[in-house]
Amino acid sequence: MSRSLLSASVFISFALLLSRLSGLIREQVLGAQLGLSAQSDAVLLILTLPDFLTGLLLSGGLGAALVPALSKAAPADRVTLLRRIGIWTLVGSVGLAALIFMSMPVFVGLRAPRLDSDAVRNFPIGFSRRDSQSMCPPGDSA
Repeated sequence: MSRSLLSASVFISFALLLSRLSGLIREQVLGAQLGLSAQSDAVLLILTLPDFLTGLLLSGGLGAALVPALSKAAPADRVTLLRRIGIWTLVGSVGLAALIFMSMPVFVGLRAPRLDSDAVRNFPIGFSRRDSQSMCPPGDSA
C-alpha cells in the first residue's frame, strides 16, 4: 500500500514538474515573440483563464473538504453527496462566469492591464487598428 502511494506521489510530482517547465518555456516563447503588448496580455488571458477558474473553483480547499466527507459518508449517501457537489459546482461556475461577464472591464484590467476591455467586448474586432499593425513585421502593412 505505501509503495503504491509513494510511486503515485512520485509520478504526480514528476508530471507537475513537467507542467511547470512547459509553462516556463511557453512564457519565454510568448515573451520573445510578443514582448510587452496588448496582444501578449490577450494571449496570457486566454491561456490562463481556464486554469484560474479551475483553481478558484476546484482547488485544494474543495478537495480537502470533500475527501473526508466522502470517506465518512455511507456508500448510499455518497452518490447523493456527489450529485450535490456537481450541482453546486455548476451553479458556482455559472455564477462566476456571470460575475466576470458583468464586470469585464475590471476583470480584464486586473488580468491583462494593457488590453483594451472595450475591444474585448467588441470581439471579433478584437484590437484596435493601431495594435494590429504593431504585430506586422517591419515593412509590412496591415
